[in-house]
Amino acid sequence: MWDLSSTLTVLGTLGLAEALRAHLSLERALVRGDLPPRPEARANLPPITVIRPIKGVDTDLAANLGAALAHGYPGEVETLFVLDDERDPAFPFVEAAVHRGWRHGQDVRLLLAGEPHGMTGKLHAMEVGLAEAKHDLIAFADSDTRAPPGLLEQLVRPLLDDEKVGATFAPVVVRPGEGEPTSADVAYALMLNGLYTPEAWAQVDSQGNLRFIMGQFMAFRRETLDVIGLRGTEGELVDDMSIGLRLSEAGFENRMIHTHLPIIERGLTWPGFMKVYERWIMFSRRGIPADFKWPQIWRVLLFFAQLLLAATGAALGAPLAALLGLAGAVGTGLSINALHEAAGGAPVGWRHAWVVFAVLLVSPFIFLEVMRDRKLDWRGRVYDLDSQARLAAPTLGHR
Repeated sequence: MWDLSSTLTVLGTLGLAEALRAHLSLERALVRGDLPPRPEARANLPPITVIRPIKGVDTDLAANLGAALAHGYPGEVETLFVLDDERDPAFPFVEAAVHRGWRHGQDVRLLLAGEPHGMTGKLHAMEVGLAEAKHDLIAFADSDTRAPPGLLEQLVRPLLDDEKVGATFAPVVVRPGEGEPTSADVAYALMLNGLYTPEAWAQVDSQGNLRFIMGQFMAFRRETLDVIGLRGTEGELVDDMSIGLRLSEAGFENRMIHTHLPIIERGLTWPGFMKVYERWIMFSRRGIPADFKWPQIWRVLLFFAQLLLAATGAALGAPLAALLGLAGAVGTGLSINALHEAAGGAPVGWRHAWVVFAVLLVSPFIFLEVMRDRKLDWRGRVYDLDSQARLAAPTLGHR
């Protein structure tokens, strides 16, 4: 006889099957074999300018700066580090890196950009660096990244091989710095490695193209930037994603390379993670296409639906439905842990196995806070946002 218990059991079975389907689909995407092979290495490549906006002292900044100059690129490289002014706490680290570069005969400079007006600090630093750049190949890299030798070359080769490629970029993977990661460090890594990066691999086409750019390390031809203009991104909160969308609209391709770009993070607190999570949700509101973010939102909704099913089944005396709901909710969390490791993240031990469930449970509160609060505190600046997550006012000041 069909009753409510049977209905709940069917729903639990469907939910568990959907969680498994989503996991297997994303796991296959991370190891997909239909992308084109890496282009062959070349003995010489055209000169390139790498612009690195910096504000504040990131985790292991000195090591990141050292890696920036140990690029292994088979050609001339101009490196431009861009800060607001000499008061930035990163200034002595950058100054020391520049002097080391000079001692090794490298073309490296430190630029002071001043305060931005009507745009993010990063975009302002990008514009200042682009105005000073000597070469026709241009790359932009974030200061919390540590690119392995050879990654810059991999970014450049597709730009030379195919004129339809307007930008290249590297998929990111969060890795801890030296020392034991905090639980909030693990949460940050799971957010990017377990949710964001797998979806990027799931949505690239057979040539490795994506509609937007993961802009932690991206490269362009100068003439391509001239077509869309960096100034066209003014007013946008998420400059790199906006640039990628506008490139797609102009008929160019955004090509994701094979090699992951490490983001280095250590010592994050839970309040700090909540701010980072809130910022990424704000970014996604405008910078990420709906067909990219909805699968991730769906997984969070599915997690809560399975928890509700487990509670309902237990309350109504339907133990099988309750067990299926609980299995689906736990499986969703463990799936994110497994995808994080498949994407290149450090294994999540039993000590931090609970972290993914904390991230999922706080997600609705973060979404509500993002919809309520139209201020963003980002790298020492406070931005006012409008209802569409664009900049509503210039920078309000330092903190």
